Amino acid sequence: MLEFLVGIADDGITLFKFCKKYLKNASLSRLYAIFRKKDVKVNGKHAKRGEVLHSGDKISIYGKDVNSLASLKEDEKIIPKPLPFPIIYEDENILVVDKPKGVLSQKDKKDVVSLVEYVNSYLSFRNIDAKAYPIHRLDNMTSGVSILAKNYHAARVLSSAFLDHENVEKIYIALCFGIAKEEENIKKKLKKDDKINFVRVDENGKDAFTHYRLIRLFNEQLSLLEIHILSGRTHQIRVHLASEGLPIVNDEKYGDFSKNKWFEKKYHDNRLFLHAKSICFKNIDDDTLKYLESKKFISPLPKVEANVLKLLEGV
Repeated sequence: MLEFLVGIADDGITLFKFCKKYLKNASLSRLYAIFRKKDVKVNGKHAKRGEVLHSGDKISIYGKDVNSLASLKEDEKIIPKPLPFPIIYEDENILVVDKPKGVLSQKDKKDVVSLVEYVNSYLSFRNIDAKAYPIHRLDNMTSGVSILAKNYHAARVLSSAFLDHENVEKIYIALCFGIAKEEENIKKKLKKDDKINFVRVDENGKDAFTHYRLIRLFNEQLSLLEIHILSGRTHQIRVHLASEGLPIVNDEKYGDFSKNKWFEKKYHDNRLFLHAKSICFKNIDDDTLKYLESKKFISPLPKVEANVLKLLEGV
């Protein structure tokens, strides 16, 4: 039997698409046969191909030699290694790391090493009998606090907590072009085009809520913001701020390209200026993980971004 936990990244996809994604060695005919024989369950109940999955769902797959369908190839096997970036907090249930820019939260191509692979290598290096479960995700070029569960129970409970943003407080820091208000609530629906991985403001999209507070306004019409998101849509902060005339510095997808070039030339930095500063669990509906309530995990601003702010202060 194979078991999978649906993470934030796969929330909303169909069961068939999920199986096709993670049963790497299964042919299409084998996938159809698995469903025809009713060898797939979601949360303990038989499920059809088109069932929509949600973060925290448990997928169980049965059948002869089913384990081989998801077996790792030689170049994908875990090699024990120390973690190459800082650990913010660790216990028997979770690992909180300071994710650097340029590291994917989850693998999107087989030759990419994501945060999950780094953590699994670290767990093997420490001889810890555990597996990394990402319970939320940061964009590739966003740095900062990232939490992974080390067992299925913690992954299920904390993934569910992240779905209700009243339970989790997430604070980001961003440097934006433009003059921001002292404080603003942004309530605009967002719609994602999966084919091109692009998100836009659209009345037919999903609800999204972002709140920001101005920390400092610099002379060159640059605003440093503290951002609190009350929903978790893909690229939410980047799209919402850009829609308000406040594109994040060095955002190559939603930003101001001419201003990005000016900024890179003057400050010698071309990295997206968006950082996940802190995460705090406000409510956890589980006795074994209740101890995590009110714990606040904090990541300092990376050195490159901190040095840019020092230069701006002198302008």
